[in-house]
Amino acid sequence: MDVIATYIDGNPVFENGRVLFQASASKPINNFKLNKKIKTEQLQIYSDASHFKIIQAFDGSLFTDILEYRLPKEKGKVFSDSANGINKITVINRYTENPVPSIGFIKGFDIKKGAIASTVAHDSHNIIAIGVDDADIAGVINKLIESRGGLALSDGVDIYHLPLSVAGLISNEKASNVIETYDTLKEKIHQIGCNLNSAFMTMSFMALLVIPKFKISDKGLFDVSEFKLTVLEKVTANTTLP
Repeated sequence: MDVIATYIDGNPVFENGRVLFQASASKPINNFKLNKKIKTEQLQIYSDASHFKIIQAFDGSLFTDILEYRLPKEKGKVFSDSANGINKITVINRYTENPVPSIGFIKGFDIKKGAIASTVAHDSHNIIAIGVDDADIAGVINKLIESRGGLALSDGVDIYHLPLSVAGLISNEKASNVIETYDTLKEKIHQIGCNLNSAFMTMSFMALLVIPKFKISDKGLFDVSEFKLTVLEKVTANTTLP
């Protein structure tokens, strides 16, 4: 539906894409206690395991699957594998001052460089981020800590940001400004390799623990079928796995 104009009591309030009234200013309400920046070292993973459980995300779906994959390692440090479409994912509690990042890996976003992050992460709306390099992931997370919520994207050089100052979920800026900034984020996200139709929306549901099959919360990875937290490592590796 293409709205041409809107009238209230006979007076035009919207016409030809323009809002014709001034919104009253209000102080944003936001429960955001995390104010200490995340260090790159906090996002690193060390493990003796050879295979790991991976979240498989699907375009246009809230459902996920569990993959088991061999990830690149160096001196025990585990890395994402962007060549095979596997990125690092982390969730950080924003309601406490000193949270410990929950870290896993995800396939389906296919980010080749940089990272994305958001405080729209159903249902708890903690910080969630997906990316390749720990420094870029930390960069977008820290941008959200600085602004107390929003959407952020790093292309490996610059950070692009849409603040959501009301509860970390809603903008108090003009709709036209929000649309322009969000369109920039959508353009940039394709430039870093992700071709999901709605990457930020898909990411927001990776923290929703009641939708199968494999998700992540600030407490760790969650197996929805078993309805319990689980570990990253695959204890018994299958030699047929990649």
